[in-house]
Amino acid sequence: MPQTPSSDLKHLLPSELDTGTVKQGQITFGNWRGDADVPEAQPPHALPPSERIGFAVMGLGRLTLGEILPAFLQCRLAKPVALISGRREKARSAGHAYGIGEDSLFTYDEIHKLADRPDIQAVYVVTPNALHASQVEALAVAGKHVL
Repeated sequence: MPQTPSSDLKHLLPSELDTGTVKQGQITFGNWRGDADVPEAQPPHALPPSERIGFAVMGLGRLTLGEILPAFLQCRLAKPVALISGRREKARSAGHAYGIGEDSLFTYDEIHKLADRPDIQAVYVVTPNALHASQVEALAVAGKHVL
């Protein structure tokens, strides 16, 4: 059982300005700066992982591996749940690094299988521009949103 500090030690505990309060499910902090200073922003609110938008990422080139997938690690509203690549071994390697299992790795000719995956709500297309039209059409037929 936690002990309550004696009254002579309470002045050593952090104030609510430092610990924050919970309002409507979000942690907020009061303004600790002076009246003339711009108040700092409240901490960002993240959705629980089970409620984030599930993305498949199509195309595993330099942009995806160097910027897009790493950015998903900091994302509060979305998460990568599948990868689509022209080379399965490349998808396996990237999937392993991001915790995406073998059953969530697809090749370009398997886009139609995404229709059976409700955890994939959207697809981030990161392939050469000349491929976009046919890929986006296939994704639309599979019922997926496209970025």
